Amino acid sequence: MEIKTMSVVFKNRLSFREVPLLRGALLHLANGDSMLFHDHIGDKLRYRYPLVQYREFGGYASLFCLGDGVVAVEGLLCAASSAEVRIGRREEKLLVDSETRLNDELSLSDVFQEYTIRRYLPLNQENYARYKTLDSIVDRYQMIEKCLIGNILSFAKSMGMFFDQQIEVKIQDVANTHEYTYKKVRMLGFDLKFKANVSLPRHIALGKGVSIGFGEIFCK
Repeated sequence: MEIKTMSVVFKNRLSFREVPLLRGALLHLANGDSMLFHDHIGDKLRYRYPLVQYREFGGYASLFCLGDGVVAVEGLLCAASSAEVRIGRREEKLLVDSETRLNDELSLSDVFQEYTIRRYLPLNQENYARYKTLDSIVDRYQMIEKCLIGNILSFAKSMGMFFDQQIEVKIQDVANTHEYTYKKVRMLGFDLKFKANVSLPRHIALGKGVSIGFGEIFCK
């Protein structure tokens, strides 16, 4: 399956902690015109893979979008060129620095593909409690591998694709673990390398918090 993606980097400075503020600013700019910019229907959550994702890239505000999200973001940027936005206490003009468009593949692969994932939040509170009871690092990594498989399958399902073979994931290295606050809950995040028998589109994100910069994937 071919998936169209677009990455937008703005000239506006932004820290990772400010990414939710960027999301709020652009939601206000979109004025509720498209549900693609948020994950709510009224007061209820809309459980689907976010097609518009808010990020920090090299200290600057950034957006990543795919599928129908590309068209929605194009319309927003065209209508709101140089618009004034409020990011926290700052009011500034939103200025685009660069756009990158890609046509990528989501498919099974005969050869294992290598990936790096940053700030990956695989565990909910229940899973984390179980993770802490595991004495073996091997058992812990196997648990994270199962989470990655589930996240890949969930992403593929959101794109309308179902694999006819088993997905395999193997963690190669865990570079860092760090606690993050997501939805007022402390969660364990991972920077790690893994390989999988799946070709994934560049810069998609997996796990929890993907709409605000968690779980971005980099291809080797």
